Amino acid sequence: MEGNLFTKGLIEVILYVIDMDAQVRFYRDIFGLDVHYPAGLSDYRQEFWVTLDTGQCLLALHAGGLGRLRADTPKIVFGVEDIHAARRHLVEHGVALLARCARLRQGCGCATEETQKTIRFQLRCTKSRTENAFIPCIG
Repeated sequence: MEGNLFTKGLIEVILYVIDMDAQVRFYRDIFGLDVHYPAGLSDYRQEFWVTLDTGQCLLALHAGGLGRLRADTPKIVFGVEDIHAARRHLVEHGVALLARCARLRQGCGCATEETQKTIRFQLRCTKSRTENAFIPCIG
C-alpha cells in the first residue's frame, strides 16, 4: 500500500452539537443540505444522530456536545475496505495509535482512532455500506 491507497476517501464528518434542532435547521435551511437520516421530521430536538448529504460525503450531527475542547472536536471518517489492513498501514508508517476499536466484524465495521498527538479520525468499512450506514461509532 503506497501513499493513501488504503482509503476510499472521506465519507463522513462528525460534528458534536449542543442544540440538534438548531444545527439541523442551519445546515438544511441555510445551506440547503438534504437530511439523509432521519428524513422528514419537523423537530429534531430528540434525535441523537442526524446525517445530511453534502454531495461528497455525509455531515453527521452527533448530539451530546458540550463545547468541550478535544472531547467535542469534529471527527473525520475515512472509508476503507479492510480496517485491520488500514490500521497496520498507519502503524507501519509511524502513526502511534491509542487503540479504541468498536464493532469490528470479520474485518468490517468501524474503528475510532486517536493518535498520541490527539488527531481524531475514524475508519469505516465500505464493503457493506448499508450495514454501517446509520450506525454511529462512539469514540
